[in-house]
Amino acid sequence: MPKVGLILLAAGQAQRMGLPKKLLAYDGASLLRRAAESALASACRPVVVVTGANDEQIAGQVADLPLRVYITRIGRKASARLYRLELGRCRHMR
Repeated sequence: MPKVGLILLAAGQAQRMGLPKKLLAYDGASLLRRAAESALASACRPVVVVTGANDEQIAGQVADLPLRVYITRIGRKASARLYRLELGRCRHMR
C-alpha cells in the first residue's frame, strides 16, 4: 500500500472573525484538536499541521499528539500560488 500523508491547514489569520476559528471549542475540544485526532485515527502518515498566524496557540493545541507542526512565514498578502509552494515544502519533513 502506498504511503499517504495528511496535511491539516491551520494558517489562516481569521481577520473577519477576529479570533482563529480552529481554536473554537466544540464538544470539549478545539476544532483543530478534533481534526488532528480524526486525522491520526486514519491510516495516513505522516500527519502534518501547517500553521502561520497564531502559531504558538495552534501548536499548543496539538503539542501532545504524534504529528508534526510546520510553521510557515509567508506574510499577510501571500498569493495562493506562493502558499501552495510553501506547503510543498512539507514533503521534506519526513
